[in-house]
Amino acid sequence: MHQLPGQVLLGHDIYSTSSLAVLAFVCALIILVPRTRIQIPFVLFFYFMTYTQRILILGNAFDFTRIFCMAAWIRILARGEYRGFRWCSLDKLVVIHGIVSTICAGLLWASFPRFALEGARVFTAAGFYFLVRIFIRDWEEVTRLVRYLAAGLVPVALLFMYESHTEQNPFSYVYPELMLTPPREEHYRCQGAFGHAILAGAFVSCLIPLFISLWWDKNRNGKPLAIMGSLSAMIVVYTCNSSTPLLAIGSGIVGAIFFPFRHHVRFFFALAVIGLVLLHIYMQGPVWSLIARMGVLGGSTAWYRYYIIDKAIENFWGWAKVGTQYTEVWGPLLWDVCDQFVREGIEGGIGRLLLFLAILGTAFTQMGRTLRRPEVTNLEEKRIWAFWISLFMHCGVFIGVSYFAQSVQLLYLTFAIAASIPQFKRKSQAEEGTEINRRRNLAGSRVGRSVSDRPMQISSGSR
Repeated sequence: MHQLPGQVLLGHDIYSTSSLAVLAFVCALIILVPRTRIQIPFVLFFYFMTYTQRILILGNAFDFTRIFCMAAWIRILARGEYRGFRWCSLDKLVVIHGIVSTICAGLLWASFPRFALEGARVFTAAGFYFLVRIFIRDWEEVTRLVRYLAAGLVPVALLFMYESHTEQNPFSYVYPELMLTPPREEHYRCQGAFGHAILAGAFVSCLIPLFISLWWDKNRNGKPLAIMGSLSAMIVVYTCNSSTPLLAIGSGIVGAIFFPFRHHVRFFFALAVIGLVLLHIYMQGPVWSLIARMGVLGGSTAWYRYYIIDKAIENFWGWAKVGTQYTEVWGPLLWDVCDQFVREGIEGGIGRLLLFLAILGTAFTQMGRTLRRPEVTNLEEKRIWAFWISLFMHCGVFIGVSYFAQSVQLLYLTFAIAASIPQFKRKSQAEEGTEINRRRNLAGSRVGRSVSDRPMQISSGSR
């Protein structure tokens, strides 16, 4: 590997002294900040750290994402912050999905290093999921996280504008491998600290519903943050020059339109499935060939997205058991599998793909069931639906790119909050009962003191 200025090479791993300083700062924050400010290091991790930096320790490569998760878990175990955690069905599915992924990788490659590498990847993804489950346990903490994400995106959008204007990534001063901004159709695709320009746009586009939900926040900064966060996200989407984030925004608009029908999602889902089946019967080509017509920018590779799905279905029996090592044999350029659903299948077979679909279905279902509870307020409905739309947008992005880097953590953050949402109301009810009892005891003690004071007042008056 070619060494860039400021980089230190260790085998196949690379880091810079400035990136080590950023890592040390963020890890120190995640360990030392009070619980009420725990969202700050998460925001710094999302926006200002890159997955490309790695450190080789005893022959094992530790990327910065894994080190961040390890630092957070050191804090949790040292402070006992895992107490009060309650398991749910989505937690079990995430664990099972990780176990199946690791076993399938070992069977597919018949190699312990591959097995260990997949196990490390699973630890990073599932470990981040449970970090969020432990740290985010009520609506106040969720709203605080969204506020910080909106505020933190403002300087990031300014850096993207600088990158678009100068054609040089400002994050390259910290991460030298991000020095060049790749062009596309005479326009430059800005990526910031993200793994790819598409992932940068997809990441922030999936945050837009969460930013908009701040409009109804009771905090006085809610509306300004909703506007600033949404505008900053649109700037990033524009400068990344990719059609996938635009399609994600289109999916979000569809989800927002269905807010009045939020209690009838199952009916519309069944209607959509029936419609796709009928289209598949009456169309000349397969129904997934519609993806080839979804390009909205010049240079879009929508046809290639359709081609991947078509070849994956054609070669189903080649990957259905535990996955496949190579997809180049399917056709030209098919080494780049930019579809998350297909990626799940080729890396872990039909079992891993079905488990991933089960995670998605369970996340949608848990949010939908919570929406139907009679005690859920109108504000909580808007917040839940914002996360529902965000996850729906992720599903739209899956057709155009397979996730890596920060996008994986954002997806698992969404899964974790979907798992926690049904527990938020129960927790608030318990706290409300405790508060009512505290007020009753306080009122009772005041009455007792006033009664005991009366004889003293009478006796002093008689004298």
